[in-house]
Amino acid sequence: MSGPRSLACSVVLDGELWVLGGHDAIVPLQSVEVWNPQANSWRSSPSFRQARFEHVGGVVGGSLVIAGGANGPLTSAEAFSPATGWTSLPPMPHAALCATAVVLGGRLYVAGGMGCDKLQMWDGTAWTLKADLPAARNDAASVAVDGKMWVIGGHVQGEGVTASVIIYD
Repeated sequence: MSGPRSLACSVVLDGELWVLGGHDAIVPLQSVEVWNPQANSWRSSPSFRQARFEHVGGVVGGSLVIAGGANGPLTSAEAFSPATGWTSLPPMPHAALCATAVVLGGRLYVAGGMGCDKLQMWDGTAWTLKADLPAARNDAASVAVDGKMWVIGGHVQGEGVTASVIIYD
């Protein structure tokens, strides 16, 4: 990449790795860099509208979607398509700082975040609240397995770091 960054979000779109935002140890970033594995090279892409780090992302309906994060905490979300560039999306119902996310069935599911016990879903048109997590959970990992979202580990409010797993169907 062209410079250091941490706490960024990464998404695969059209066979390329997109690295979005993050922090360069001084300021939050809104820059985007794309790695093309066939060319084995990086290029810059248009920056998104609001600098953010510790955010989540995924591809919904052919658009790259990023949501939440810090420089807040944030409820804002944005989408990128090559045809239109970056556009603002409706805000999330709840801030999602240090949340985790997966794409299932063409929808982006965002679980938890600092002080947040919500599961929020973007369907390409609107945000919908789904079942609450048993407790607020941040810094967890997640993966889609057999059409279900697995939320793994992280920090559970009131309990500390956990080895527990939650499976959403």
